[in-house]
Amino acid sequence: MSTLPASKQLRELEKIMRLRTLKAQRAYSKKQEEWNEFKRLVDESQAKVDAFHEQLGDVAQYKEDHKKSNSAITLQDVSDRRHWLIYDQDLEVYYLNIAKSDLRGATKELAALKAAWLKAQNREANIKDKSQLSLQAEAEEEESLQEIEIEDLQLQGGAIHG
Repeated sequence: MSTLPASKQLRELEKIMRLRTLKAQRAYSKKQEEWNEFKRLVDESQAKVDAFHEQLGDVAQYKEDHKKSNSAITLQDVSDRRHWLIYDQDLEVYYLNIAKSDLRGATKELAALKAAWLKAQNREANIKDKSQLSLQAEAEEEESLQEIEIEDLQLQGGAIHG
């Protein structure tokens, strides 16, 4: 007698595992979309920080190039511009750090969801294999029973004629 569960039970378990795999895949896909959004925010914020850095370099170069010829008003304007660029850059760095933190958290969650999805896929494949083995065992058992019935019929037929 086979130690495998009945193929009907395995088919039911296979359906359950298929649903679990689908649920895990959907959770992973949803988190992947969230991760993509965090990545977009990080890239966007980093581009802004880089732009502020470049503008600060331009202001510094302008100040250096016009050091002797600029009036006090122009120098004050340059100083004000530099002040607000630094302020905006610092603010954007703050947002960048938040976005990077969110991205790191989403990356960890994404990895955990991927592992759960792969685990569900492996379990589903394992159940499918067991289900296939069970079906084969049932088919072999049925074939053996049919052979025994044929032999019994042949023996009965021989006893009647003999």
